[in-house]
Parts: sequence; C-alpha cells; structure tokens
Amino acid sequence: MKWPIDELAAILAHELSGHAVQQQRGWLTSIRYLDAECEANLHEEIANQELGLDKSSRRMMAFRDALENRWCADFKAYMRAHRPGALMLWDRKHPEVPGLLDVFEQYRQHSIQTGATARAMDALKDQTRESRWRAYHRASPEMLLQIANKLRAGGIGIRPDPEEAFRYFRRATELRTTTSRMKGVSPALSGLGTGFGKMAISPRP
Repeated sequence: MKWPIDELAAILAHELSGHAVQQQRGWLTSIRYLDAECEANLHEEIANQELGLDKSSRRMMAFRDALENRWCADFKAYMRAHRPGALMLWDRKHPEVPGLLDVFEQYRQHSIQTGATARAMDALKDQTRESRWRAYHRASPEMLLQIANKLRAGGIGIRPDPEEAFRYFRRATELRTTTSRMKGVSPALSGLGTGFGKMAISPRP
C-alpha cells in the first residue's frame, strides 16, 4: 500500500514526536495506553495542520472523531472537571495543540498523583499476565515469537524483560521442532527460532 507523502509525514510525527519522545523520557512503561495515544495523536494533529491536510476529508474527519472521542476522551473529561476554560482550545477547525499539550502535562501529573495511572497499569499487568499464561501454553510458535520480541523490546505498559523473552523464544523453538519432526521436516529448514540467536543471555538449566 502506497501512502500519500503528506499523510505518511503526519504518521511519522505520531511515532517520532509522540511515542519516541515518550520512550526517551521513560514514560512508555508508566503511562496508560489511551493517554500515550492521546498525546501522540495530538502531535500528529500538529503535523496535519502544518501540512495543510484537508480537514473535510473522510480520513481527517475520522481522525478528529477518534482523537476527541476515543484517545483523548479521558483527557477531555479531566478538562471539563478541572480546566473547563481550556475546552475552547478544542472548539475550532484547527485545535490549539500547543495549549492542549500544556494542559495534558497537568493531566498526566494529576493521574499519577491520584493513582489513576498506577491502577490502570496494575490492571494492565494482571491482564497481560493472564494473556501471557494462555499464550505460553496455547499459542502457535509464530505467536510466541511475536510475544518474545515484544518482551525483549518493551513498549507501552511493558518493561523490557530479556529473561522472560528467552522463555518464549525457547518455547517457540520447542514447539516448532516438535511440529517439524512430526511432519518429517528438518527443524533447520522450518524457520526455527527467528531472532532466537540474538538473545544476549544464557539459557536456564
């Protein structure tokens, strides 16, 4: 699929000005998923404005709806309760994003102080732990490799965990080897353990 260059530039702003900066500041493992996406989408909106994208297009209307009613819904609820005068920053064709980002930082600090972020992260950890358990015992080798790579690299709500990643790489390898033997195919020819050799830790006994 070929992306129009201006839309691609806006998406890069989302990833680089948004998530990459969050990663640099050490926020990705301590910020709620919705809040991380809210902030990144606000940075994407800056690019949309600077690139002069057509706000009446179907894509831009869908983007604006998701921005306000999904990704930044909790942020707007905070604004209504604590900064109602700042809601006017939204009420225009081109939202006043720098001002919204200033308020967002206050919202982020409020979420930390009130424990909302911690509760959300605990819930995410519980959900992730249960999902990992199911995946470890039931997932295909390909899915196990995807999980292992995410555990190795870290991400939103997930701290890098090389040892846990190694467990999933090893599990994927064992399943792939068993499947290959059942089919009479050499494990060496079955795409065994993509990324497995890159792990910089020793296997557990």
